Amino acid sequence: MDKCQRCAKRVYPTETMGPVREAVFHKQCFKCVVCSQYLTMKTFNTNEQEAGDREIYCAKHKPKTQGNEYGINAVSIRRAMHVQGHLKVTKLFFAKHHYLTFVALKKAKCVRIIPTCPAVYRCAGDMLYVQGQVKSKIFEAQQQLERQQRREEDELMKEFWVNNSVDLKSMAKRLTAAMVNKHSEEMMNLLSQLQEEITKMIESEIDAEDIESVMAEVNMVPKEVPKFHPPSCRKRDLYQDPKVFKELDDYVFGIAAKEQTTFTDLVAELTQNCASDLEKARAIFRWITMKDLNVLEFKEGLGKDTPMGLLRGIKYGTESYHTLFMRLCRYGIIQNINTIVKIGSYAGLPCVSVDGHSKGVGYEPGMEIGAGSFRNTWNAVLIAGNWWPVACQWGARYVSTTEKAQKKMVGLQTEMREFLQYEYNEYYFLPDPDEFIFQYRAKDDDKQLLKTPVTLDQFEDMPSVKSIFFTHGLQFDGPLKAVLHTDANGNTEVKIRLSFAKNIKLSCTLRHAERTRRDETEFRGAKLERFVFHSIVDDLALFSVQVPEPGSYLLELFVSRFDAGTLNGACVFKIVCEASGIAGCPLPNCAGAEWGPRRGEQRFGFKALTHVNGVVNVYKDLEMKFTLPTKLGFLYELRKNDVVDSVLEEYVHLIVTDDLLTIEVTLPPVGQYGLEIYAQKEDAVDKTKFAYACKYLLNVTSPGGRNTFVGPWLR
Repeated sequence: MDKCQRCAKRVYPTETMGPVREAVFHKQCFKCVVCSQYLTMKTFNTNEQEAGDREIYCAKHKPKTQGNEYGINAVSIRRAMHVQGHLKVTKLFFAKHHYLTFVALKKAKCVRIIPTCPAVYRCAGDMLYVQGQVKSKIFEAQQQLERQQRREEDELMKEFWVNNSVDLKSMAKRLTAAMVNKHSEEMMNLLSQLQEEITKMIESEIDAEDIESVMAEVNMVPKEVPKFHPPSCRKRDLYQDPKVFKELDDYVFGIAAKEQTTFTDLVAELTQNCASDLEKARAIFRWITMKDLNVLEFKEGLGKDTPMGLLRGIKYGTESYHTLFMRLCRYGIIQNINTIVKIGSYAGLPCVSVDGHSKGVGYEPGMEIGAGSFRNTWNAVLIAGNWWPVACQWGARYVSTTEKAQKKMVGLQTEMREFLQYEYNEYYFLPDPDEFIFQYRAKDDDKQLLKTPVTLDQFEDMPSVKSIFFTHGLQFDGPLKAVLHTDANGNTEVKIRLSFAKNIKLSCTLRHAERTRRDETEFRGAKLERFVFHSIVDDLALFSVQVPEPGSYLLELFVSRFDAGTLNGACVFKIVCEASGIAGCPLPNCAGAEWGPRRGEQRFGFKALTHVNGVVNVYKDLEMKFTLPTKLGFLYELRKNDVVDSVLEEYVHLIVTDDLLTIEVTLPPVGQYGLEIYAQKEDAVDKTKFAYACKYLLNVTSPGGRNTFVGPWLR
């Protein structure tokens, strides 16, 4: 960027004057070098005698042509000057005529001419003072504007630098990954060569009957790495409970507390007691994911080609988790080839990086995934002849999705690491590819590890699912799309299978998809969740939605263990309603849990004998029965929209006899009711507190009449 000719400071484009003889000036510096009079591009002058002079001058101080070059006697100029002498006029303009012959009329009365703009003429003598004030004020305003413009330009330059820096970081990551891949392949080839040498040595020194067992211990890498293919088993066939790795994890935790200066030393310690490829991969994965980079302090001068140097690079965005995992899997120690002691301590795991897309931070159902958006990279590792995905990045940390964090992210060029929370996630160690595909799609079809590869369009259409969905054993009951369209009445539904889910609880939220309406949580005084009927029968969870008005909504499902306090987001759908004239009716204002008896069975152990579904169509008096495992106390509430609860008390009666609870409901007026049951254990200290147990939706019609209620929750 050019510097000012006058003050030698940097000149921004918005404040540039010039160029003048290849020199530029600030606007406030564009003034006469002699008298400091401010000039414009029309009024400035230059030194015509000195071509090297880059200064500017006013008309008064402009360097003049020297007199000895063009005197009055030169080239007969004197004669030319006198030729038109008779045309000179006087400067006296008070008389009626202006010729010289009338000057002799001295006695003629001079008429004083009143100027048409007296204020201007009267102040002409004081204009220098006024002009000084005006110029000063203009100059100050100009300076203020220029400072603002300079700040804007600085911000723009900073943005350019940040964008270029991001590109440079991205390029550095790609080049580093390529280099690591090259080095790893070289290391694997070296291992294969050494393995052949060791094999020949063993064959010459060990008895034939012992060769087979010894070779099983010596084979560090497969002779031929198989092509990418779907695993021949499920993850639960490898291990069902992470507790099987407790001893190994504790050992790795001890190693993580120390600092290793080389990858060789690190892999030697991590894998020296590992008996299988599964344990080796586990040790490496846990060492990486144990590191909380938010609190980890790094020494100055760490080499980039060291474990801690790579971790430091990951923290500041110059390195990546998949590069570190691949290097540790395929890097390690080479023991003396004359002995087979601890030869198995070398990691020697075939591992590759996988490029593709992921439905990560900022993604919402229905979004299009372009070639440059939502890109991600993870690993695939070979375990016992099968390729498995590994995602260390999300196994070690997650991005905070709290409302406060999301609001802070909007519109800010903030480093993503400010929102990273480090917490171990078991799911991302060898997830099943048919589940992993809901979040991650490899660009190369074979690296998806599926029998039928998924296209990018299909990936976009798949529901937006988080790892906890599969961690708790949830499954979709049939194919579902990320965007659900309602019928003519504004109805749609989502069904979830709980075949492998144990002792969990589910919940949901419904909110507007438009960001401008995200803060609207109610419709005509009713929470939007009251337009969702949620029940669980056997192993099937139903979320039946009737939206209150046309528009787009986000239905998010939450899950947790029953004894856990916090529910975590499991999946989210976009619901689009284009029907006109719908009039959704909210459910009765009851507790937020699912409809039906399941929660009472989980919390208090009583079971429904007669009504296991959460919705009951009532045509006559109703009797509901439950078995009780122990003595319990009960309360109830019958609720109906726009009706005071106390008015409805007479329609319900509870009878407890030994191990049986009977609820009798006499036929109330036609309408939709919510029946809530609260329970209390016999040994409860506070006899005034009852906990929620279960609830039922009662659709009451006249005896023999047809149910005319509108809603997807009618069965």
